[in-house]
Amino acid sequence: MARGAYETRQKQSIIAVMAAHDDAFLSVDAVCELLHGHGVEVGRTTVYRTLERLVAEDRMLKVAEVRGGAAQYRIAPEQAPADTEGQLRCDSCGRVLPLTCESLGAFSEHVLQEHGFAINSAASVLHGTCADCLSAANPPASKS
Repeated sequence: MARGAYETRQKQSIIAVMAAHDDAFLSVDAVCELLHGHGVEVGRTTVYRTLERLVAEDRMLKVAEVRGGAAQYRIAPEQAPADTEGQLRCDSCGRVLPLTCESLGAFSEHVLQEHGFAINSAASVLHGTCADCLSAANPPASKS
């Protein structure tokens, strides 16, 4: 049996935590905190190595932080909708939404023609602020 091919209790616990938070990217430290909150003691190195193995098995998605922060992980969806062209990630709450937008095709074509760079839209993640966080930050004015 190939190393890492079996399902240990620790691996099952990590997958369970990631599945319970399938709408967000989580850092290794966040996964450790969630595990410890459930009374599961798993070392940080074990969590990191397990997540990396799951990425290699295409069972987990990984996004590197562009500002030098910790990498973030998310359980891979069983099957992305055919019209999904990437993901939107809220930097405030960590929520992840599928990105379906016809305008991205034109943008991808522009980048290819003008910059000689082919975008892998299925693996693209755009960072910003979701509607819920925007609403919380800018509540509508009360009418008196």
